[in-house]
Amino acid sequence: VNGGVIALGDLAKCLYVGLAAYDKKVTIQHVYNWMDEWLLDNSSESLQTLVIIALSKAGVFGFARKVLESENNTLEIEAPPDDEEVGK
Repeated sequence: VNGGVIALGDLAKCLYVGLAAYDKKVTIQHVYNWMDEWLLDNSSESLQTLVIIALSKAGVFGFARKVLESENNTLEIEAPPDDEEVGK
């Protein structure tokens, strides 16, 4: 993470590794395609936020238990609205 921003290629790799753990048919190309579709209507910052939250809950950063305990053991992720959506 460089200054709080993750490169899109690194973000794709994070998504791929997480998804491949649950679905062996997922390829990195699938992830690139999904990201392309997401970015048509959403910001890269919102995608980064979702991935960081998911990685935190998965324990990648070493504090997943605290995150889960503070959120009553829920795995639901609520993303903040994109800047374009605020005020609509």
